[in-house]
Amino acid sequence: MACEAHSEFRALDLILRRLQEKTLALAELGTFGSKATSLLIVRSTARTRHLARTYEATLAAAFPGRAADAVAALTGEADWPGSSIVWMELEGGRARLLRGPPRSVRLGR
Repeated sequence: MACEAHSEFRALDLILRRLQEKTLALAELGTFGSKATSLLIVRSTARTRHLARTYEATLAAAFPGRAADAVAALTGEADWPGSSIVWMELEGGRARLLRGPPRSVRLGR
């Protein structure tokens, strides 16, 4: 699994391109075959939620997996659903993995 983690989306096209290049590089290693997928970890902020809503179709095409399924897989409760976005909150110096997308975001539901 190729992974990127971002607190903000400064250049969404660059993030998507870099993650795609990582995923393709993993697939070319041959170890994972066609099972190489990607994970985008995003900090839930007003700006990232706004951009996720604005570019929902683009992000949904790149990350078709449900966020809740990805979280379940990351915590050992389920199989990996394929390329997905998961959301994190940072509050009081503590990071918390959200069980699904923030309320205002449809992407990954």
